[in-house]
Amino acid sequence: MVQGAVQADVALLVTDVSHFEAGFERGGQTKEHLQLVRALGISHVVIAINKLDTVDWSQDVYENIKSRVEAFVLGPDCGFKASSLTFVPLSGFTGENMLERKAEQLSWWNGPTLIEALDKIPLPVRPASSGPLRIPISDVYKSGANVVVSGKVESGSLSVGQKVLVLPSNEQAPVKSLQSGNQVVRSASVGDYLDSVIIALEPQFASIGGALCDPKHPLAVVDAFQAQILVFDVDVPIMRGQQFMCYLHVEALTATVAKLEKLIVKCKPQEKRPKCLQKGNIAIVQLRVNRKVCVEPKPKDGVPTSFGRLVLRDRGSTVAAGVVLAAATA
Repeated sequence: MVQGAVQADVALLVTDVSHFEAGFERGGQTKEHLQLVRALGISHVVIAINKLDTVDWSQDVYENIKSRVEAFVLGPDCGFKASSLTFVPLSGFTGENMLERKAEQLSWWNGPTLIEALDKIPLPVRPASSGPLRIPISDVYKSGANVVVSGKVESGSLSVGQKVLVLPSNEQAPVKSLQSGNQVVRSASVGDYLDSVIIALEPQFASIGGALCDPKHPLAVVDAFQAQILVFDVDVPIMRGQQFMCYLHVEALTATVAKLEKLIVKCKPQEKRPKCLQKGNIAIVQLRVNRKVCVEPKPKDGVPTSFGRLVLRDRGSTVAAGVVLAAATA
């Protein structure tokens, strides 16, 4: 889910009225998925309240679930803006209010259908295509004497014939062809997802979690980095030496908390170094990962790309999320 969400521009959350409590209370995934998409930089969410046909299209049931989800999404645990949310009642089984509204029992609803809600979402703000090329590699396979990779163009542009740097192997090779969806294309720019980038390269030099980038402006490849994180609900406070699963763009790693550097209170770093981190804390930490990974620190006056966003999980739960501030070699 994390590897898919990091490549998305918007999120569609489907919540089930017949099993709402199981998904929304602690141990369920509804809250966790909302926190994850926010941490990964997705700002617009369409929330589909599904299976309303099983409760006779009850407006009371819809309003109750909407108010509970909305309170969480707009609260400190997620921090979405109200203008970035759209709620839609529907039934996936009958198709009601997905493409059109037919049921008389839904006459109380005068809002959009699901497709209308998605169509009304504004286009996301993207980096300029003139920036350096950045593509996280989400899939790799061999094709004859070439290697084929997939990924979303996070920054810059890519054209057939262009030479790219493949990280972390540090190999350079020309692009032989591009395919987006079912179409062969000559070029791609920021926001495009490329299902097939054929490169004249041996497959051992490309790997999932690596990157294609501009040879003149390479990404940092490190095994340690400084990050600013927000701590979610944790059973045990986060301390130095703890290990977590770290999801960074399309890469999944084991991360160790090497140092707790500073606690941030009301946007101001504190002088005293924290001994542990608890729910709601914002802190600057140093993380050491089990292998080399491509990172891109958050720009001072810009939005971080997926190469600068991370999520920490422990025993099946998300415990923290944040951004890379600086690259370092352990």
